Amino acid sequence: MLQSAAQALSYTYSFTNIFCIGMLAILLYATLSDVAHNEHRIHMANVLVSIILYCIGDIFWGFAYYGTKIARTQFSRYTTNVILHILIILVAYCVFRFLISEVEALSTQARKFKSKYFFAPFFLLMILVLISPWTHIIFSIDKDGIFFKGPLFYCMLVFLFGHILYFAINTVRSALRIENEDKKGQYLLITIYTIPIFIGAILRYNYIDAPIFSIACTISVFIIYIFEMRDQISIDILTGVNNRRRGEHFFIKHIQEINSSPHSSFMDLYLFMMDLNKFKSINDLYGHAEGDRALVATADALKKACSYVKSRCIITRFGGDEFVIGAVMSGEEASVLNRKIPEMIEEQNRIMNKPYQISISIGFCYYKREYKTFKGFLNVADKLMYTKKESTKKQQ
Repeated sequence: MLQSAAQALSYTYSFTNIFCIGMLAILLYATLSDVAHNEHRIHMANVLVSIILYCIGDIFWGFAYYGTKIARTQFSRYTTNVILHILIILVAYCVFRFLISEVEALSTQARKFKSKYFFAPFFLLMILVLISPWTHIIFSIDKDGIFFKGPLFYCMLVFLFGHILYFAINTVRSALRIENEDKKGQYLLITIYTIPIFIGAILRYNYIDAPIFSIACTISVFIIYIFEMRDQISIDILTGVNNRRRGEHFFIKHIQEINSSPHSSFMDLYLFMMDLNKFKSINDLYGHAEGDRALVATADALKKACSYVKSRCIITRFGGDEFVIGAVMSGEEASVLNRKIPEMIEEQNRIMNKPYQISISIGFCYYKREYKTFKGFLNVADKLMYTKKESTKKQQ
């Protein structure tokens, strides 16, 4: 009777891990199939591979724990626990490295992380786990196959998942300091990624009859993937700024709020319409690849310019060489942004040091109820931009 119950629990444990492996394998295939094989994608793939390896190790751990497919002996329990804990360390490292890459992608001022130095303590923990059958420093197992925690067991857990908790707390603090609502949401999402993993790590050693850590890690990466898919729908692939769909949504939402509110505010909804000067000549003379680099450099300049104002700014590529910035801000902030955009463009020219110079024409205005719709608002800014463009041509 006890043997059959153990077998049922063992199979349930294994099937749960196999289900997680299947889900993770689908995400890994989707990640590796993505044409954008950037550093961020590589870290995501590393996380998925490490969790899949952990789930496989957890299946064998379950066989040895329940004594079904693998005899419950001191040797089998030591072997499976050593493998499983090394894989837990690997998962913790890959997750933390992925979180670092997320923050680096969000902030242009983030300090680049030197992972080769950070891996050393993780490697040391792997060595301590590997020699535990003789030193019992992380864990020990008696002749009956019963697991006992060693003197450094909790130190290992605190190091591995304390890093993730500390990181989550810091991202929340960063989010609270940021006025930009888009970035605030992205920082908070990074924290949400860590919650299932942290909870799963705690519960793993309190409820060993269930593959909680496998489930928690799978939930976490699905959260990541769902929100990344959402971002891909609304992000311009080339420049990394918002696409037209998301930009229009921003303006329509705020215009509806303004039109329905009888009270005015000292903060206005501003629209900056921008167009690159002589962009066609860059494509014609230096090729479309160079034209793409000019667009990316322009987007980077706009991101830097928006960092000088505290209000929420949304940067949108409307198509071709047209960019739009939307923000709810004061007139003073709008003047600062209008001044900073060409300054940051000039800084990008110095950084790129190309045979051509990027320049931009800007038309900006704040929303008035008489415009009624986003289209009317956009037309006003568009006319102001072309007036500025014609003025620039006459001065050349």
